Amino acid sequence: MKTINMLIIAIIAISVLVLTGCEKTDGQLKLKEPRKELSEMPERKNWSVRDAEGFDE
Repeated sequence: MKTINMLIIAIIAISVLVLTGCEKTDGQLKLKEPRKELSEMPERKNWSVRDAEGFDE
């Protein structure tokens, strides 16, 4: 067989093996929780080196 034929057979064989290992699904999309608006998010904390090292005590 020619090299191109062997390459095509190898690609098909790999595809079949990979696809047979996939789990069956119900065909529905699962949506993630929507992102919060900026107004709903808590205020950010302004960190400094002094806060991180415990000098603020």
